[in-house]
Amino acid sequence: MCTRSARLVAALLVASLTSVACSTQPKLTGPGQACTSFMDTFRVAVVPHDASDGLVGSVSPMCLPFSASQVDAGLTCSVFATLNASGDESVCASFGLETPDAEDLQQVRSGQESLWHSAGGINWSLYPTCTVPQLAGANLSPEGGCYSSSVAGWCLATYAGEPCGAASVPLQFSPDALPGGALVTYGCDLCGDD
Repeated sequence: MCTRSARLVAALLVASLTSVACSTQPKLTGPGQACTSFMDTFRVAVVPHDASDGLVGSVSPMCLPFSASQVDAGLTCSVFATLNASGDESVCASFGLETPDAEDLQQVRSGQESLWHSAGGINWSLYPTCTVPQLAGANLSPEGGCYSSSVAGWCLATYAGEPCGAASVPLQFSPDALPGGALVTYGCDLCGDD
């Protein structure tokens, strides 16, 4: 199994605030480990949510270019939320989020600062960044999603069809996972012995 590298987060933030398509020529991460990656960043609007439709603020499920069968075949994702709040990462727990490890935090901040220097706008590296936990087990619905979970977090929904179609898997967020105004950065890798 291939694990997410902190470089994934830094590359995403330096690239832009738009999607990066899957590589058709995956990078090698070690002997025989070819990886395909997908990364994106979005800002959470400050609006009410309705758990019945899977929306969190203005965040509908993100459609990842991986199939549901690849979820169990080594697809790994990481999700970070940079809060539009004062303080440091000690505030993460008050939002039901986790404190990122030092290497991930340094990489996220470095990427955010580089993006700020190149594009202007808000210097998100000055704000607290939290890890959004992955939900599993009892925190998932019987259908395999987490849009109605009472615990803050994200999941890779294991059902096919709406809203992403059979060729994609939805990255969903529980209703309380993403504080309004946060900058969300996520990345996924699928690695294998090709």
